[in-house]
Amino acid sequence: MLSKFDIPKLEELLADFYTLTQVRIVVFDDNFIEIASYPSNPCSFCKIIRKDKLANRHCVNSDEYACKQCKITGKPLIYQCHAGLTETVTPIKHDHMIIGYMMFGQIIASENKSDYWKVIYDQCKNYHLDMKELEEAYKQNKYINIHQIKSAAKILETCAAYVWLSKLVALDEDNLAKQLEEYINTHICEPITAHQICKALKVSKNRLYKIAGHSYAAGIAEHIRTRRIEIAKELLKKDRQAIAEIAIQVGLPDYNYFSKLFKKYTGYTPRQYRKKNIEE
Repeated sequence: MLSKFDIPKLEELLADFYTLTQVRIVVFDDNFIEIASYPSNPCSFCKIIRKDKLANRHCVNSDEYACKQCKITGKPLIYQCHAGLTETVTPIKHDHMIIGYMMFGQIIASENKSDYWKVIYDQCKNYHLDMKELEEAYKQNKYINIHQIKSAAKILETCAAYVWLSKLVALDEDNLAKQLEEYINTHICEPITAHQICKALKVSKNRLYKIAGHSYAAGIAEHIRTRRIEIAKELLKKDRQAIAEIAIQVGLPDYNYFSKLFKKYTGYTPRQYRKKNIEE
């Protein structure tokens, strides 16, 4: 685990979210292990599903897959679990490092609950379950339309940012992932190689690549390029500094290469991007 959570304060936040939405919310660490939830127990439907060993494994796999997809995009993800209920997950970030996830769900997104039960039935009929008991539990689950789900997803994203900003989670000072991010931020205006990082952090290349893959869902070189472009985007928005100077400032002094890379990541040349943001 990359970080340490303040569980009592975190649970207060989860309780507030539940009071507002009446939807269960869960926090996972960076290894996809549940560390807090409110209410503490899942709904009756999910309890019944998890009585079956295969279904329970599918529940775990579904949550982990959603977190991994969220990790790749860095954005909230609305999806259906293996049993057909709708859930939403968003990353908890420190700078550009994923240090955990927040998820809400166990929701029915179809207004016609009777018809949607047929979908649920088809997805769960091969498990060793009492389907009548499952249907009764299903009827108790909350219906929320997709517009409400999207609104709740925005609130969830804000809660995830609040977790870090309010210090409900803290990275270990000796954590290599934190040291890696600090090294990149400090040296972003310079050429950065894996060899240099390994030497500075006193780790092997294999260890470095493992840390980068776990924290960023991307290779170390790809992550550094992304950071350079993100910083360049902010600089292009903020002032009239010459584009060539911005290229140097983000560690890409070859103007032609900078322009080509910028367009690859954004779809615009630096000049077009600046003009677009000024007009907006």
